[in-house]
Amino acid sequence: MNALLKASQSPSRFALYMRVSTGRQAEKDLSIPDQEFQLENGVSQQGGVVTQKFTDTGSGTTGNRPELQRILSLVQSGQADFEVLLVHSFSRFFRNVYEALGFIHKLREHRIEIASLTQPVPPGPAGDMIRLFFMTFDEYQSAETAKHVARAMGENARQGYWGGGRTPFGFKTVQAGIRGNTIKKKLDIEPSEAGMVRLMVDLYLKGDGISGPMGCKRIAAWLNEHGHRNRYGSSWANGKIHRILTDTVLVGIYRHGHTKKDKEPILVSVPAILPLEDFDAVQCSLRARNPKTTPPRVVTGPILLTGLAKCGCCGAGMTMRTGKGGQYRYYICGNKLSKGVSTCSSKAIPMEDLDSLITDHVVRELLAPERMRSLLDALLKRQSAKADRNDETLAKMREKRDKADLRLRRLLEAVANGAIPPDDPSLKTMTSEAAAERDLAQSCIDRAAAETAPKALITDARLDAFVDLMRRNITHGKIDFRRAYLRAIIRQVQILPEGIKIFGNKPDVERAVLQFGNGDVLVPSFVPGWRRESPLHCTEFRHSISRL
Repeated sequence: MNALLKASQSPSRFALYMRVSTGRQAEKDLSIPDQEFQLENGVSQQGGVVTQKFTDTGSGTTGNRPELQRILSLVQSGQADFEVLLVHSFSRFFRNVYEALGFIHKLREHRIEIASLTQPVPPGPAGDMIRLFFMTFDEYQSAETAKHVARAMGENARQGYWGGGRTPFGFKTVQAGIRGNTIKKKLDIEPSEAGMVRLMVDLYLKGDGISGPMGCKRIAAWLNEHGHRNRYGSSWANGKIHRILTDTVLVGIYRHGHTKKDKEPILVSVPAILPLEDFDAVQCSLRARNPKTTPPRVVTGPILLTGLAKCGCCGAGMTMRTGKGGQYRYYICGNKLSKGVSTCSSKAIPMEDLDSLITDHVVRELLAPERMRSLLDALLKRQSAKADRNDETLAKMREKRDKADLRLRRLLEAVANGAIPPDDPSLKTMTSEAAAERDLAQSCIDRAAAETAPKALITDARLDAFVDLMRRNITHGKIDFRRAYLRAIIRQVQILPEGIKIFGNKPDVERAVLQFGNGDVLVPSFVPGWRRESPLHCTEFRHSISRL
C-alpha cells in the first residue's frame, strides 16, 4: 500500500470495504470486525482518514452486492468522498477476475484506486500485473474450494444426511449421529407444516367443499384470508405454493443439487408427507393447467365444454359465439369463427342444448350404477394381480434390508468388542454404506406395500352414493365446479354432422369410484391426466348419441 500512496501524492481519504460470504458468518460477528480493525489501523499508520465504510454479505464471484453497487453509484455520480477503496485482501473485493477488472476500470475513470492491505502492489503496469496474479489465484482457489465442498456435500447427501441451509417446507432437521466433532442431521417431518402442505393439496385437488379445485393463486388467497401464514409469519404467494406442490420431497425424495443443470441430482430418501398418487394427481393437473400448453380459459372460463368440445369436421376446438347482443349463445368451430366459413362446413349449436344433451347422457349412461360396478370389479382384479406380482419384489427388498441391517449391527459389535478400532478409516465408509442400503430398502418396501395394500370393500350403498354425488354436481352448481367433475370422467366431446361422440378414460373413472368408495370426502379429488400426454385411443370408452 505504501507504493500506491506515494504514487497518489499521499491520499488522505479512504473508503473501507469489508465482505463475508454468508449471512451466518456475519451473524457470528468475527470476520467483519477484524477486517475493520485491521483496515483502520492500516489507514492510521499511513496518516490517512477513513471517510466511508461499506459492508457486504455475499459471494465474491459476482458484483451483485448492494454495498458494492452503492460504491459504484456514488463514484459515477461524483458523490464519492474518497480517493482509495481499501480492502483487506483482493479476495474480499472479487473472486472473479473479469468482474474485478471491469469494476477497477470504472473506478479509475473517476480517479479512484483500489488497494489491498495485505497484498500491496506498486503503481504502474508492473503493479497491475501483480494484482492480476493475486486475483487470478484467488479465483482459482475459490473454484477449487467450491469443487471440494460440492464433492463433500454430495457424499454427505449420498449417506442420507442434510447438508445445511433452509429446510423444505414441511420438514425439520433432527440429529442423526455424531462424526468426530460434527453433528450429522437428517430431514424429518415437521407436523404443523406438514398439515399445511396436506391442506394445500386438498385445496388444489378438491377445494374447500364450497368451490371446486383451486389453482395456486386461489390457494394463496384462501390461506391468507383464513389467517394462515408461512414459517416466517408472512403471507402466502402463488409462486411459493407452486414450488411446494411440485417438490418431490413431499413423496420422500429430496433432490440434492437439483439446481445445477450440468449434473444429475443426488436422490435422498426422506419421510414422505403425501401418498404418491396424490402427488402424481397434482402434477398432472399442473401440467394440464399450464398456460403454455392449455389456455387459461379451458380451466377458468365460463363455458361448460371449453377444452372438451371438438369439431368433428376439422378437429378444431369449439368456442362460443353470441347472437342478438349476447342474448343467445352458440358453440361454433374455432376455425370457422376465426378464419371464415369456407374453412369448415360444421354448423353452430345452441350452447344450452349441447350442454344439456351432454350432461343428460353422462348422467344416464356413463354414470349408471351397473357400469360403475363393472369398472370397479375390473380395477380390483388388476390390483390383486399386481399385488401378487409384487410379493416377490417385496421379499427381495426385505431380504436386502435385513442383510444390510445385520452387516451394520456386526460392525457396531466389532467396535464395541475392540475387534475394529473406532478410528479405523474404513469404518466410516462401511457403516455409512450399510445404513444407506438399509434405509433405501426400507423406503422401497414402505412405498411398495402402500401401493399394493388391499382396498376396503366398496358396498353397493357407497357406489350408489358416488353416482348420486356425480350426477348432482355435474348438473348443478357453478360452471367451474361442474366442469371439474365433468372433466374427471370424459376427455373429449366430438361434434359430427351425424351425431356426437363422447370419449372418456377408464382409469380416471376407476380412480374416482375407488377413492370415493373408500370413504374420501365428497369433492372431486380425482384429476384427469394431461390430455396431450394420454392419447384417446389407449384406454378410452366411446359413446355415440343421437343427432341434434
